[in-house]
Amino acid sequence: MHRGMPHAQRGELDLAVAAFENLWNEDLADRKRNSGRAESIYRSFIENRKGSIYRIETPPVTDCGERISPDEVPFAIDIGIEVPLVGRIDAIGRHRDTNELWGIEYKTTSELSTRFFAGFTFNPQVTIYTLALKSLSQEPIQVIIEGLQVAITMCKSLAFPVRVEHQALEDTVRWCHDCWKKIKECESSGIWTKNLSGCCPYAAFGMPGYLCDYVPLCMSNDWESLLGLFEVGEPKEFNIGKKESHCRDK
Repeated sequence: MHRGMPHAQRGELDLAVAAFENLWNEDLADRKRNSGRAESIYRSFIENRKGSIYRIETPPVTDCGERISPDEVPFAIDIGIEVPLVGRIDAIGRHRDTNELWGIEYKTTSELSTRFFAGFTFNPQVTIYTLALKSLSQEPIQVIIEGLQVAITMCKSLAFPVRVEHQALEDTVRWCHDCWKKIKECESSGIWTKNLSGCCPYAAFGMPGYLCDYVPLCMSNDWESLLGLFEVGEPKEFNIGKKESHCRDK
């Protein structure tokens, strides 16, 4: 879905569907996840875009990672630890009324509800994206979550703005530092303590949900023997910084 969204943003339905089908594995199809439903979601999004609260802008040119789409913003920022904080933001947009710059994050979901959007009120993905875009643009930044409903018959979409306060950015940096400290302690001791409360939502929040994909590794006495069940990526180098910092209208 993400691969086709830049075309959907520009009203190019056929190109959006073609981009989707170029990556889609039909063996994974079910009643609500298939090429036909993807086309319906793109069409609905294009229709809703006629009254959008933002316009897509050309992203800043960076040299810190590959792009999956022309709208994406790869980043690698220095937050005061030995490794960069890296990621990719789906797009950036300029607010229709305030002219503010906003990061755009696409989220497919079966439940397009207040409960779904509440999960981004204080969320590390949102706050880290805000940190990154603020570093690249030198402008005040907020984030819009574009919720795309995935269902058998429904295909609604909704843009949900999330304002991030300065305190949340400070808390995020402290959290990242704490995570890095724990990683270094594990590397030093050779013991990687398992966070058992993170294996499923019930252990953490008392409600049912999906089991972590990596539980088989954690439950095995010889986890390396199970690596063939997973795709193992190659290490990547990231350049901290940017080639240019301004964002241009598109």
